[in-house]
Amino acid sequence: MLYCHPLGNGVFPQDNCTSHRSRLVTAWLDEHSSDFSVMNWPPRSPDLNPIEHLWDVSEKSVKAHHTTPSTLTELWTALADVWQAIPVERRD
Repeated sequence: MLYCHPLGNGVFPQDNCTSHRSRLVTAWLDEHSSDFSVMNWPPRSPDLNPIEHLWDVSEKSVKAHHTTPSTLTELWTALADVWQAIPVERRD
């Protein structure tokens, strides 16, 4: 954060993910509160991270295949096929 905002004017959007709200992370954020601000996210708010939506599309598409991948190679191939099928406009 200090690399991108050396004047301490950066804002970290806290999205209430369970792993981001752990005691360890909360303590670290409190310890570094003078380095940047933390923007608290409202509970049950929509996810604004676009990759989350693409992961959802990918997961549903892989599950929709007639055969479930049983090896890492099959999963990788299925994900590559699904990714190629997503229109480029949707990936941007």
